[in-house]
Amino acid sequence: MKNIITYNTLKLISIILNILPRIVTIYIGKILGYFFYYILPIRKNVALINITIAFPELVKNKKNKLLLNTYKHYCILLIEFLKLRKMKIN
Repeated sequence: MKNIITYNTLKLISIILNILPRIVTIYIGKILGYFFYYILPIRKNVALINITIAFPELVKNKKNKLLLNTYKHYCILLIEFLKLRKMKIN
């Protein structure tokens, strides 16, 4: 039953996203990125440690900006994925 509810919810979100223009869905993805960065910072500390290891020369402000842009990027990708109508796997 839980899987059916999840599937139908994602299907409804997909239908709504397909009605909206692409520029609006990108904006929604950016807003979702801000939400995850500021309100629900999942794995934010781990990501900052990884950025520090990869880019030790960056100052803290630049690291935070890079992380925020990463959150926004992946949320836009999530929205784009949900917007797919069909996916054919060979």
